[in-house]
Amino acid sequence: MELVYKKLSKHPHSVRRLLGIAMNQLHNRVEQLAPIWEKQLRLSYRRFGRPYKHDLGSMIILRLIYYRSYMTQAYLGYLFDLDKANVCRSFEN
Repeated sequence: MELVYKKLSKHPHSVRRLLGIAMNQLHNRVEQLAPIWEKQLRLSYRRFGRPYKHDLGSMIILRLIYYRSYMTQAYLGYLFDLDKANVCRSFEN
């Protein structure tokens, strides 16, 4: 499965329509949050469990779609191939 961020980066003209921001703004946000994301991943991998299915860019896109459209977390889970609980958990941080 191709990651959502990687797939959208091939179509920058669609990013503004879907998310309301330009591709360079999304890329800047991903770069800005990457150190925090990596630190959180290192902390969470000390415990047992599955690794994250998506990268930081895809998780930011998930949130932006949620805030832009207010669709249900169950529907977002379907779009991103995640369980509803994982979508809900992504909003806790």
